[in-house]
Amino acid sequence: MSGFRNIHDVAFGMMPLADTRILYRNDIILYDNIDRPLQETVNDEVNAFIGSDMPKRIDFTVIVLCIRGGIEIECNLRIYTVKAGSALVLVPGTIADNVILEPESELAILAVQNKDLAPDFSFYGGLFSASNFSSTVQLDFKEDTVGMATESYLLFRKTLEKFGDATPEVLVKAHIMVLSSIAAVDAEDSLRKREKISKREMILKEFLKQVERRHREHRDVAWYAQRTGVSPKYLSKVIMDESGKRPIDWIRDYVILDAKSLIKSGRQTIGEVCRTMNFNTQAQFNKYFKDATGMTPLEYRKF
Repeated sequence: MSGFRNIHDVAFGMMPLADTRILYRNDIILYDNIDRPLQETVNDEVNAFIGSDMPKRIDFTVIVLCIRGGIEIECNLRIYTVKAGSALVLVPGTIADNVILEPESELAILAVQNKDLAPDFSFYGGLFSASNFSSTVQLDFKEDTVGMATESYLLFRKTLEKFGDATPEVLVKAHIMVLSSIAAVDAEDSLRKREKISKREMILKEFLKQVERRHREHRDVAWYAQRTGVSPKYLSKVIMDESGKRPIDWIRDYVILDAKSLIKSGRQTIGEVCRTMNFNTQAQFNKYFKDATGMTPLEYRKF
């Protein structure tokens, strides 16, 4: 039941007023408020419902389809604003924080714990390779295909409501593939229309990808410069020019974000969090954390 607890607590705390939730074998949950828009007070309720538990690491695949209104969410230190006709794909390992919903929003959310059933975009090839989904991705649907995505979601929901655990996994996989296909075709078209990414933008993208993946092992700018193929001085200039933040600040902020998610989860002691984050001593970890946040890890856990 641990997987179900994770899915329920993380993916759907953002919609306390939406009562349509379909669970399939503790591997899949559909959650939506279609035709029942959120009330104007929703953000107060959201903050009360999940504020003390954020940030959180998501250990499964999530697709958030926005039908009306909009949602803003911070994922891995970057803010994504998803409006009607767009979707957000969150991959396992994403650390989510600061969720804000617009009044009257309608959302349809699919979360998949089982890797064998998770949406798979890699078979489309070309620009739409598996590497495109190594981090959070925002998809913009065309006007006609967002309706198709909504209809597919509703059919999927109806199937699980009617058949529940008797539903063959092949049917579940088929419905997920339909949603994936609609998203993939539109995203591929969108990617092809974008302007060519500059070398400096590529350096920023590669740097942030490496920080997301390796911040627990490496907090040295020189290591990331080597991985990116440039000098530390040039990396610092490019990252500052392109993002407005120094590389060391990106690294520190991501280390702290990850540490906060571990501390708030309550699954590890402070000492275990220290070892997970690869600090030599707990005193070193305490100082690093307090210098960044103004409080010790233990004080943050109680905050």
